[in-house]
Amino acid sequence: MRISKVKGLAVWRKLLIVCVFGAISWKSAEINITAPEADRSIERVIPGTNNSGARPEDRRIALVIGNGDYRDDPLSNPVNDVRAISKTLGLLGFEVMRYENLSRQQMTDVILEFNKRLRAGGVGLFYFAGHGLRVADRTLLVPVDAESHSPARLLTHGIDLRTVLESMSEPRPGKLSLIVLDTCLNNPFGTASDTGTAGSANLPAQTLIAYATAPGAFAADGARHGLYTAELLKAMVSPGQDVAEVLQRVASAVRQATDQRQAPWLSSSLSRKF
Repeated sequence: MRISKVKGLAVWRKLLIVCVFGAISWKSAEINITAPEADRSIERVIPGTNNSGARPEDRRIALVIGNGDYRDDPLSNPVNDVRAISKTLGLLGFEVMRYENLSRQQMTDVILEFNKRLRAGGVGLFYFAGHGLRVADRTLLVPVDAESHSPARLLTHGIDLRTVLESMSEPRPGKLSLIVLDTCLNNPFGTASDTGTAGSANLPAQTLIAYATAPGAFAADGARHGLYTAELLKAMVSPGQDVAEVLQRVASAVRQATDQRQAPWLSSSLSRKF
């Protein structure tokens, strides 16, 4: 989940209390036009400038999902986030599959479609903005049809990050997988949770995951974008930078903006720069 941007420690603490259970801030997504409920979320494909006629290993494909239309705890920024991120990724040569406000079935369907498109080769990027949580060692991305006040439904309807990792881990020419999550990683059930960071040894080869906040913690929203996404949008437009360096700079900016209360982190098994 995500919480509103704060101007002081008292406001931040108040918002954290609100966010602990009833306001688990989560984000928005889109679906393939042939999928169920196509009137709610239609795929927007932004062609990558370098994918036409490119070698398989040079392709760049991104799946961008923003979920904000939650019945219990709606979020206003995820749609803004995915639209801005999609535009920037398109300028960077990615073919972008953009979705907004997806159900569990829709998220499952578009992840499968992403996997199919990615098999030919190249760089795959998965971005999610919306409600998220971390229970034990599971990071769950919340579809819009999950109920935030039903623990069982949250656990059964949340999309496990491992599902995304598995869909991107198959061998392919020029394989490189990037995952960016602008979500909270708190445990809303009050049970013991895994607050450790996953090491690179647990990741598939050539994979990087960027989390907007630390395990067990919340991620702040801003006036128009999630705080993490806002900083990411600024950093992405500088040319000639390695992705890990960009994300480290984003993490530093977020920590500074929140007086160290939000601490983004990376988990990486990359062996080459991108």
